[in-house]
Amino acid sequence: MKLRRLSAIGFIILGSSLVLTGCKPADTTVQSPVILAEGSAQLGSGKNVAVYLEMTKGRYIQASPGESLYPAYFQGNFQFHVSESEYPFDTLYTGAVVFDGGTELTFPQPFTLEFQDYNRDGNPDFTLGQRNVGSTNMLYQLYSLDVNGSIYDLSFSDGHKAFMALADTTKAESFSIQLEMREGRLIILYYDTGLVGIKELSYRWENGAFQSAVVSSR
Repeated sequence: MKLRRLSAIGFIILGSSLVLTGCKPADTTVQSPVILAEGSAQLGSGKNVAVYLEMTKGRYIQASPGESLYPAYFQGNFQFHVSESEYPFDTLYTGAVVFDGGTELTFPQPFTLEFQDYNRDGNPDFTLGQRNVGSTNMLYQLYSLDVNGSIYDLSFSDGHKAFMALADTTKAESFSIQLEMREGRLIILYYDTGLVGIKELSYRWENGAFQSAVVSSR
């Protein structure tokens, strides 16, 4: 995969060429797209694509002790960028990220987008997450690519697009995870603080949405 924009690591190292100093000495304001996540996937057509999560407007913040969950983080507006992963690297799609109805997201470090076909249409899907304060759960949203490489939301029958899921403790921060598939159903694990235990939600994709949640204990 060939990157056509500077990664978050490059942004930190070469920040003077990409940012303006903000009002606080520890903050910098982004002026060029910065890649915070990337991944490779194959469309149902067989075309290989590269998918990027880019911050288009925002700040890189170094927090004071006790001020934030993260000692340093990127916060702002993001877009998805999809391009062919082989020369000539043509752009197939760009679009603003809307997460749980909002457009401002926070990530402390770069990460990898994890793909899987959850709705079984032959095209790749992926999760994007945000930290749920005071919980072992993360808040996630499901996205999919169509046969042309455009990205759209995957919905649930109750009308919600975001859902809670147990964070992967093998990763420092699970901002994109692979969810379990079992017998054609999507399985979502979450920690129920009220019942103090792990619960399992089971969904089947029907009529353009994930339907019929079944709740059980694990």
